[in-house]
Amino acid sequence: MTAKWKLKSAAAGIQPIRDKEGVLKTTLPEQLEVWRDHFGTLAADQTGNSQDPKKWWEIAKDKTLPALQGLDGDFMRKYIWKALQGMKTYRAPGGDGIPTNFYRAALLEKERLAEWVDEQARLQGDAQGEPPPGLFMTKALVDLLNNAWKTGVIADDWVESIGSCCCRN
Repeated sequence: MTAKWKLKSAAAGIQPIRDKEGVLKTTLPEQLEVWRDHFGTLAADQTGNSQDPKKWWEIAKDKTLPALQGLDGDFMRKYIWKALQGMKTYRAPGGDGIPTNFYRAALLEKERLAEWVDEQARLQGDAQGEPPPGLFMTKALVDLLNNAWKTGVIADDWVESIGSCCCRN
């Protein structure tokens, strides 16, 4: 109210905010500084536990804690497809030398499968039967990721993360 801003009419949703001392900040650089401080405080590890392996080994060995359901579950094609949809197209290959469009070929399989399901529903009133063959790329990615997850053996080129990874179930 002090700055004469109205919530619904503010350009680009920028609203004045108050810093820790209660001082009203109305310019974008000032507001960004307030948000940076706020989220920095939230992310701060005041206990030091996040970097203490002994603390986490104690928790990992505690059999009285309930298991987190699905944490060790297999990768599934729907999650692989979701991760692949977020990949940028026409990018240079990553550290492993594989172009992103190679991975995105699995999304074409997803589209073909959706078209087949739609066709089955149109023809039979309900999609029945086995899906058409042709999910080779998706199956290869699912098998590769599940094998790496279960055995702990991964390619050297995968050791350093330079992007987002597939979602787990």
